[in-house]
Amino acid sequence: MPVLPSPLRTPMGLVNLLQQLVNIAGKHGRFGVKDVLYGRNAISSFCKERAAENKCLRLALVEPQEAESASLTVDIWTDDYMHMSYSDAHVFWIDPAFEMKHHVLAVRNFGTERHTAENIAKAVQDILI
Repeated sequence: MPVLPSPLRTPMGLVNLLQQLVNIAGKHGRFGVKDVLYGRNAISSFCKERAAENKCLRLALVEPQEAESASLTVDIWTDDYMHMSYSDAHVFWIDPAFEMKHHVLAVRNFGTERHTAENIAKAVQDILI
């Protein structure tokens, strides 16, 4: 039989754990347990997902690179309902037929960090690297 960690062996320990879970759910809304708990395959799955994202990003940038001119725009916005901030990055370019093209590079949760130049630069760097 598995042994519970000592803080959970008392009724108050379990109550405190459950209260902490309710607090987290109240702050962040619904989320999947698998999104927060790491299993033995979590790191390899994460690496595969990042590699696939990077491959898609490289493929998305082929056409702007061939156009020899592109513009990168970054925006940060806050969801009024959940009060969560997001950053997004887009690339725009003009194709040889002089039509404007556009591709969304990423939309990411910006977290609760302040929208300072350093934090924004780090968010952009995380998207592009």
